[in-house]
Amino acid sequence: MAIILNDTFAFLSERFTITTTQSGHTTMVSEASVIGYHGPLQIYDDACDVGIAVRSHKTGRTLRFYLSTEDRDDSGENVAGWWFKMIPEDRCRLSSQCREVDVLIIND
Repeated sequence: MAIILNDTFAFLSERFTITTTQSGHTTMVSEASVIGYHGPLQIYDDACDVGIAVRSHKTGRTLRFYLSTEDRDDSGENVAGWWFKMIPEDRCRLSSQCREVDVLIIND
């Protein structure tokens, strides 16, 4: 199983608002129109998992995130936002202090 979601499709981290709690959990938030989000992409060559890639403007490192949930309005018809969690392969590469990273893209 090879990862096919690469730097070519990565969003720049500087386009996100990043908050970190005292416990070390980080959330990256951006509006779809700000980053040019048009839907998730396939992550692996032999699986149907979809997600996004984010490249750090500080380190140049790219991390991939899988689509975990969607926030919907009260009617259940419209998506208000998409939540992403880091794929295990990238999570293992990070120090224990920054392994809890989620991404929220708001459907504006």
